Amino acid sequence: MTKKYHKQLSEALCQKYPEMPKSRAQEIVGVVVAEMRQSLMDGETVRLRGVGDLYLTEVGPRRMQSNLNGRIYDIPPTVRVRFRASKDLIRSMNRRYQ
Repeated sequence: MTKKYHKQLSEALCQKYPEMPKSRAQEIVGVVVAEMRQSLMDGETVRLRGVGDLYLTEVGPRRMQSNLNGRIYDIPPTVRVRFRASKDLIRSMNRRYQ
């Protein structure tokens, strides 16, 4: 399984639009990622049509016992980013493996 980074996304944008300078494509990808990040930090859901939703969930405080020394630790509440795949993405991925 491979990963796509900013550089690969901007290169794909340049291939689709050959007249676009590489620096402009990198700037566009950077702005999109920054907006997604800021929206999540503001507590908003980021919906990517055909891909899915990125949203936040709050995990309440809890206690944990260490297996090594038996001490009990209090873990503070945290916020986690979750992803829910769209039906289109799930269908296309399932078609791929059939």
